[in-house]
Amino acid sequence: MDQSAENARPAVFRELPCKLTASEVQAFGEKLAAYVGRLEQIETEKKVDADIHAVKIKGVKPVIERLAKIVRDRQEFRSIEIRELVVPETRTVITHRVDTGENIGERDMTEDEQQRSLFPRGLSDVTGDLATAGGPAGGDISDDKGPVGQAGAGGQTFD
Repeated sequence: MDQSAENARPAVFRELPCKLTASEVQAFGEKLAAYVGRLEQIETEKKVDADIHAVKIKGVKPVIERLAKIVRDRQEFRSIEIRELVVPETRTVITHRVDTGENIGERDMTEDEQQRSLFPRGLSDVTGDLATAGGPAGGDISDDKGPVGQAGAGGQTFD
């Protein structure tokens, strides 16, 4: 046996720089362009997904905040039937909760409420009374200027 063959070691490989041919540079350039395009596509998908998730998050956060407030305050606002009792002597209105029977508030009557309390019957009651007392047939007491008691086209009121 040849001594050089006896002293030979197994083959070893290392990464070493190599000059590229023009066709190799072109092939790597095309591969690079394809990967840049793929990266742009992935980033666009990521942005769309992020926008979708942002919308989902935006939809969930208010629900979490509302539920946390309910738990923290140990109460929830619900639509509850109430009744308002007008007390003309004191010119107040008492608000009464129907479900619990509790009076939940008292306030002064508004000017409109005070005015209405002077006339316990509505306009429909008055027009009905006039119709039965010999007024126009069917209780219609309006003229071309509008119903009685309201300003009509002529700007007059009828009291």
